[in-house]
Amino acid sequence: MKGLKYQLKSVLRDKFCLMTFLLPILVAVALNFMGSIDLSSLGELHFGVLENDLSPQTITWLERYGPVTAYRTQEELTAAIAEAHRAGKKTATHAHGKAGIRTAVLAGIDSVEHGSYIDDECIDLMLERGTALCPTLATHYFTCKFGVEAGIAPWKVEKGKRAAEAQHIGLEKAWKAGVPVTIGTDAGTPYNPHWGTFMEFVLFVEDMGFDPMDTLAAGTIQSAKVCGVEEWTGSITPGKHADFIVLGENPVKNIRTLGQVERVYKDGALVSLPPIDQSSTL
Repeated sequence: MKGLKYQLKSVLRDKFCLMTFLLPILVAVALNFMGSIDLSSLGELHFGVLENDLSPQTITWLERYGPVTAYRTQEELTAAIAEAHRAGKKTATHAHGKAGIRTAVLAGIDSVEHGSYIDDECIDLMLERGTALCPTLATHYFTCKFGVEAGIAPWKVEKGKRAAEAQHIGLEKAWKAGVPVTIGTDAGTPYNPHWGTFMEFVLFVEDMGFDPMDTLAAGTIQSAKVCGVEEWTGSITPGKHADFIVLGENPVKNIRTLGQVERVYKDGALVSLPPIDQSSTL
């Protein structure tokens, strides 16, 4: 619990827009970037992986932050997720490929993070089971934007380009089909700052062509629902916590105004924000 409180304070300091700190914590994003992310502030963690699916080095890295259980079969993974649900916990999976997405959804996962190569079968399964998708467009966006010139490995840039192309197709299908979609950025990947969450909203609207109001809902009330906290936050509603931001413009008309937050309120109290140079995200 102390770790969670620290994380929320860090989020507010870093100027996360709206309430995207409500998104499922992407604890497994570090699998591709071992050593570049410190998970110690997230509190108690438990990692579940399919046997022989990760390298021994990755397993060792994960064990720095919590116990790692290797599941041999789909049935074991399903049982583990069911136990988490019985304990009132939400579950999320780091999955780019359709095989990983399908395995997790069939096991009962609550949210798929990334889902770069999601296909029609995965979308149908997610609709059937109410599984949410957190696409993290920003991770591929920043990788491709800064590229090799900024020191990112050529193979990683090429991988990002391929994934971005496939992701746009899959996300559009999932969005139109009615899959619950949330906002998240995979912050901590190359040139992807924690305070750059607003770019995910921008990419939804400007790159994907999604409706601005629907995009804002994805980053607030929809994210709250996926995390199971919609009863007390996620929207400005009587009886809920007063968590909101103040902007100079209407984000429905100019989505980029989310990058110019004037004030942040948490539980009705004004939060002090440090100055941040956002030029690198534009």
